[in-house]
Amino acid sequence: MVARTESKEQTTTATWAASAAPSLLLDNIGYNTRLDLIHEMIPSATLIGANQPDGLYRPFMNVQIYTSFGTHYTLPSVLGGQGGVMQGLLNKLDGMGAGHTTGGITAPDRLFVPVRMAFHAGYFPKKRNGTQNLYDLSGILPFGPMGGGNLVWTTDINTTIDDTVTLSSGVLRITSHRVMCPGGKADFDAMAARQ
Repeated sequence: MVARTESKEQTTTATWAASAAPSLLLDNIGYNTRLDLIHEMIPSATLIGANQPDGLYRPFMNVQIYTSFGTHYTLPSVLGGQGGVMQGLLNKLDGMGAGHTTGGITAPDRLFVPVRMAFHAGYFPKKRNGTQNLYDLSGILPFGPMGGGNLVWTTDINTTIDDTVTLSSGVLRITSHRVMCPGGKADFDAMAARQ
């Protein structure tokens, strides 16, 4: 058998609320190499005049990813959403881009800002050619073999995402990038050796 890769959005979502900690059960499938959290954020204004470059990450006071074996990721829980701001900065330093679009948010063209925060388990978020390395087996979150995982999204009490813009509502979606190894360890080892 041959290992295969897939990127799939989970069906479970979480709705933003101030000072909340919704927990999402992560898909019990394969060896996860990266999780992309997409916060579909609806701001109170168009954001054209926004001047806080890190403001869209403030709704993430903390994100914790854990399994029955322990915690695999956790951000510092600091009021003002500084944990999310820090992860957004780390994503930029890893070459994953700003994590969100710019410009006006006006219906019917666009209703929300998709803010992406990536949790890459391995050491190599980019390939040698500069493209994203979504299936980097140098580090994994083995939700399948461990019987599943959980993600807890702790939100901030403050709804401010800019000097004059607040968060009206939002939905969190998770896309899992994972490797399936139907042949077990032999498949995993073969794919890791090819990388």
